[in-house]
Amino acid sequence: QVEGNVSSRIIDETKPHFTEKKDNEIRIIATPDPLVSHKKNELSYSSKEEAVNAFMDLLTTSRVSSNCSWESAMRIIIVDPRYKALKTLSERKQVFADYIEMKRKMEKEELKKKEKETRDNFIQMLRECEQINAHTSLRKALPFIEKDERFLAIDSEDEREDLFEEYKDRIAKQQKEKLRVDRQENLERFRRVLEESPQVTVRSHWRVVKEELKDKDVYNLLQPIDRLTVFQEHLRSLERREAQQTREQRDATKALQKKHRDEFRALLDRKHADGAIDVDTKWKDFLSSIKDDPVYLRAHHQSGDSTPFDLFEDFLSSIKDDPVYLRAHHQSGDSTPFDLFEDFLSSIK
Repeated sequence: QVEGNVSSRIIDETKPHFTEKKDNEIRIIATPDPLVSHKKNELSYSSKEEAVNAFMDLLTTSRVSSNCSWESAMRIIIVDPRYKALKTLSERKQVFADYIEMKRKMEKEELKKKEKETRDNFIQMLRECEQINAHTSLRKALPFIEKDERFLAIDSEDEREDLFEEYKDRIAKQQKEKLRVDRQENLERFRRVLEESPQVTVRSHWRVVKEELKDKDVYNLLQPIDRLTVFQEHLRSLERREAQQTREQRDATKALQKKHRDEFRALLDRKHADGAIDVDTKWKDFLSSIKDDPVYLRAHHQSGDSTPFDLFEDFLSSIKDDPVYLRAHHQSGDSTPFDLFEDFLSSIK
């Protein structure tokens, strides 16, 4: 039975309406006519932005889906006063298009997030399974994981296989990196063992050293080629260290010898100033006066090309070439190379 007298009521089929069935009664209810203005329900907005936000909020609270058409959405939202927040149909359609684009983008991001979470949970499931290693096949692993909700959450068998292989590759890389790190640590440990072994010198032989070190824990953790390589590197390090020490000792010896020579030259200067040395002094006579002097003894006992005698001879030569000495002999009437030079200058004037 239709509520009221349907034949006595005129229903405009051109206007939006829907039917509702309740307790075997059919009610025909007309939706509000969009052409009818409800002034009392209209809202006012202070700016265009506020009006746009109100219309966007209308679409959101009305739960308009991302695949909804404008015509379908309009039937849902037209009864809300916020529908008239925007004055023109083109403005409403533009905001609706923006809403649909934003909605689809959010749904896409949410889907990606959910898919990532599902994959992460699948990987965590594999990580928790102690029976799975880098060499396990998915077929052998299935009895341990096939009933897990995280396994069933992945619908595609191909995706399960891909994720499983990716996990195995990750394990293999991690194991390889661990082996590399452990090897480097063991190499360094063995290098320290060699450095702390005083019996290992630059002239040591590997066949002897390996017998002395074969009971060391780190020795047995390395491959034979690694042990030999570290030993050879250690020998080269010892050679460089020894060569550096030799250079430093040589330089120090040279510096000390120079210091002793300079001290002996200073001694000669003092003796000359005191009148104990002149051009006619003989080495044998001078030596008898300084043979116990520490300055002479240091210069005498060091190796090198310049002995105290050589320094003494060089000193006498320097006295003879001294202009002061030459002028002094010229005034005393002695014929000297200085006189000959003066005569030569006079002759060419």
